Amino acid sequence: MNKEYNKIKYVDVSDKDNNCFYNSVFKILESIPGKEGVYYNRTKINSGSMLRKIICRSIIVQSGDNYKHFKVYLIFIKNLIKNKIRELKITDYNLLDDNAKHDLCVSVSVLSGTNVTEIKALISLNILDINLNDDNSAHVILEYLKVKNRMPSSVEMMYVKRDILYNFNIYIISISCDSASRHLLQVYYSLDKDVRQQLLLHNLLQLPNDDSQNRSDINSLIKKNIQDISRELARYSTRDWYIEIAIDDITFPFKNETCNFSVLITDDSHYNILKINNKLIFEYEYLQKLIKSSINSSDRISYDPDSRAYISRSRRSINRQNSSPI
Repeated sequence: MNKEYNKIKYVDVSDKDNNCFYNSVFKILESIPGKEGVYYNRTKINSGSMLRKIICRSIIVQSGDNYKHFKVYLIFIKNLIKNKIRELKITDYNLLDDNAKHDLCVSVSVLSGTNVTEIKALISLNILDINLNDDNSAHVILEYLKVKNRMPSSVEMMYVKRDILYNFNIYIISISCDSASRHLLQVYYSLDKDVRQQLLLHNLLQLPNDDSQNRSDINSLIKKNIQDISRELARYSTRDWYIEIAIDDITFPFKNETCNFSVLITDDSHYNILKINNKLIFEYEYLQKLIKSSINSSDRISYDPDSRAYISRSRRSINRQNSSPI
């Protein structure tokens, strides 16, 4: 692999108060070259929590316009709750005791990919009684975004990505990584340096799996991430990307040829940010070169345990002799 792309790392971020996504976005904005401080709507932002507060407040203040972006998701949640109530053979959610209410919210949160706090917040704001098809009145439900410790829904994150693209010309790519693979990486980094080196050298660190065809190791996980980045980038040469981001806003600028990119690796609850040569933001061509470099490499891509960087097999011995980050 080209030397320029050897210094690749995964930046960890705090997940306190289920704020990992917003913390990741803040770190990306904080890394914009040539800018002192992060400003959103003319307000200086000093943390991911503050960014979340400002964005959610902005959504609520303009809820009449923004409701359409959340409408389908909210109807989906309402239908899930009502279906669970029917399964319990009762007519009203309030007839349940506290334990049954909690169990219902847990079930709905699992099905919707959010958390219990998100579901309880929506129920407390009367999602079951509001006519969500009435855009003129239903937008008040967006007050739920004020509730702390919610796990952001996919529609909320898409709104934020769209907003970041519009205001900062940065599109955030999310690459999925199952929780087992994330656990593998966490175990790997918790080990002593010498142990990590031996595991890497002998390719011993793998996901436990009865099916040998689905076995995964550190090398394959990293290579898969590059392949996923390649697949995501391919979408940005199509109109589908614009339609997805713009939703039904015909005034939204089509910037896929000029925008910059950042990459998040996520298991839908925790996030890491892709970092190359101390950069978190990349031009389209830069990521394309990374992909091409990995494809054209005649050596197997490996992972250096000290620098957490991609290296070719031919450089592995050199890097083991020098423990300084490459």
